[in-house]
Amino acid sequence: MHSKNIIIGDINPANILFVSPKEIYFVDTDSYQIGPFPCPVGTINFTAPEIQGIHYGDFLRTMEHENFAVATLCFMIMMTGKTPYSHQGGSDPAHNIKKMLFPYRFGENITNEVPDGMWKYIWSHLPYKIKDGFYNTFNRNGSHSKPNKRLTSSEWLDIFKYYLKLFKRGSLQEQDNMSIDIWPTRAKKVINKIF
Repeated sequence: MHSKNIIIGDINPANILFVSPKEIYFVDTDSYQIGPFPCPVGTINFTAPEIQGIHYGDFLRTMEHENFAVATLCFMIMMTGKTPYSHQGGSDPAHNIKKMLFPYRFGENITNEVPDGMWKYIWSHLPYKIKDGFYNTFNRNGSHSKPNKRLTSSEWLDIFKYYLKLFKRGSLQEQDNMSIDIWPTRAKKVINKIF
């Protein structure tokens, strides 16, 4: 669709229906942005920081806006429905997105704002490449946080193909058997490494 200058605009899980792993339907397609016709609707959690609060029908979205929505959808898939800016002490979703205060730990960047529950465990078990993509997209100082630097759908696809390769090879289980669980109950165990 992107190669045909079609932007979904209103990307959200409710508009993607899975019949099987090979049969997927996109619904609510009457609101797609096609050429010069704007997408008049959207969802706050999938709206890029720079267009939060702007009436959707008043402007044309860019591929950079779409890339933010795709990254958000990828995050929610891996984090079982949790949005990237949900955090302890956070404000409303639009405010959290505008501030780009990403609560998950990456390298030396540590916060104490990860949402209560299993989220910190799920995050710790994600492969480095996926965490790198998410952190650098959603953290305000990340290398992919600026609109023109955001990862594209193709780049996300490559990252997830790498994840699938690790999964099929058994590399995730070699590091920690719980890394293949949907809902791990503890942080990832790796010798001489803290996550």
